[in-house]
Amino acid sequence: MLSPFARKFFSLDDSVFVNSSQTLDQAIFRPGTAGCITKWFDLDDPNGNGDYELLADLLNTYPGEICPNPIAIEAQTTSGQPASQTGNIFQVYNPTSGFACVNANQVRRKCADYKVRFTCPEEWCSRCRTRWFDQDDPSRLGDIEMLPLILIRYPLQICPKPIAIEVATVGGTTVLPTENNFLVYDPTQGFACVNAQQIRRCQDYKVRFTCPMRFCRRNCWAPRFDQVIPSGLNDNETLSYPLQICPQLVATEVATISGTAVPQTGNNLQVSDALQDIECVNDQQGGRICEV
Repeated sequence: MLSPFARKFFSLDDSVFVNSSQTLDQAIFRPGTAGCITKWFDLDDPNGNGDYELLADLLNTYPGEICPNPIAIEAQTTSGQPASQTGNIFQVYNPTSGFACVNANQVRRKCADYKVRFTCPEEWCSRCRTRWFDQDDPSRLGDIEMLPLILIRYPLQICPKPIAIEVATVGGTTVLPTENNFLVYDPTQGFACVNAQQIRRCQDYKVRFTCPMRFCRRNCWAPRFDQVIPSGLNDNETLSYPLQICPQLVATEVATISGTAVPQTGNNLQVSDALQDIECVNDQQGGRICEV
């Protein structure tokens, strides 16, 4: 059913229509756009007027799950056919307004049932973003980074219902859904690249997710601790502040007391006991000593 917003926004007398074409999809979903991809949304069903997946209605129905200022949009039928291949004429197809197919504008057929997803800006993605995960390596099948497997392997480090996903090669090159024929590219499922569907074999990919803000609000950082002054043997930081650290750690961040991140020191650390015992041993540093 056409929402009040849609009734106000649209008029069948409008003269600006969009013919579906591959060029259209490439223009609207811009390759190289930096940002994160939302899940698919299918708010409306085809009726006497058509199919309307308008951003204002989606923001109202799915608060917090879509950025208010998307930078790209993609539309498909609910069966997965790209909008460019349906032959429909679209009244609206842009990230700032959403998507609308009006039956009265069609020449030979009525509007199909469509779903849409958006690319959101970097600043929206980073509000509650996980670290990168690379739980699979390319095999004869491909590279599989599915959410259920990541949740099992990295418990408590990711929300069970992410609202956006980012995919990149392990080398850091951003990969968008339209660049390859990926089997899965969705925050609610994860990512899967299957060799059988590619011209070239799948690369090694990593994924990270944007979670609802409530997931980040329930996690917090404890104060930094420097329990032991480095001796001639090692620097051991056993977490022994029971009232200042949560009983179930999700992650541990380590740096020198001057703030230098561990990878920049060249030191090798040993971590044990569920992230609660962190040790740097001089004899294991290849001629160096543990930094303070």
